[in-house]
Amino acid sequence: MHGLLSFDTRSFTTADEVNLFLGNLIRQLARKRIARRDAIALAYISQLLLTSQTAMAKEEAAELKTEDLRRYLLKGLGRPRPYFFDELSPTESAAVACPEVGKAAGLGTDHERRVS
Repeated sequence: MHGLLSFDTRSFTTADEVNLFLGNLIRQLARKRIARRDAIALAYISQLLLTSQTAMAKEEAAELKTEDLRRYLLKGLGRPRPYFFDELSPTESAAVACPEVGKAAGLGTDHERRVS
């Protein structure tokens, strides 16, 4: 069996390599050169390899995304604040940053001016 399915043990690092192995496994099973139980066990192990490769790829993508965000934030920390915000009082800068905060709900301020 080893000679029929001989692959380098380092060659199961990508989905393509695992799929090549599975293709060879199917051919050997069809030619009755490998026992059905052995083929089932090897196919199951291949499935586990593919699943772990997917999980590792997701982890790597998440790590890259986190690293990119960290670099972006650190890059932004090194920049000086815009001069415009330095000239404003804390309440004015909050109004510029969040214009919706401080607006009254309901009738609004111009209605109150007309009434009084």
